[in-house]
Amino acid sequence: MTNPKVKVIFALAMVLAGCSPASRPETNLIGRWQSESTPKKTGFQPTNYQYQFFSDGSITYSEQTSGKWHQEAAGTFKFVDKNHVKIALAPAWYFGTKIHDLSWQDLDHITFRAGDTTMHLARQK
Repeated sequence: MTNPKVKVIFALAMVLAGCSPASRPETNLIGRWQSESTPKKTGFQPTNYQYQFFSDGSITYSEQTSGKWHQEAAGTFKFVDKNHVKIALAPAWYFGTKIHDLSWQDLDHITFRAGDTTMHLARQK
């Protein structure tokens, strides 16, 4: 017969494993991410840019011009699944809502793809 304490410890371990950062990609995404290279999109020549993801599901988008950062948009983000993030930025007439493919190179480097745009981002510490 199996010891009840062993069953409780095993059940607790399974619950904790389900709460690990690896199982919750939104936890890993929280923070500030900055462009590593220019997005590949025809006719699109941005300056450096940053996305900041907050634990409440909000997001800000900023661009760097003349050495200074300026917030250009704010909105929300939500994981559709572990590899897709829905980002809605305002003003909607300019930024709109897009679902991005998300690829993790490691915990500090990600790639977002939406349509014909690919963005390589590095975590800012």
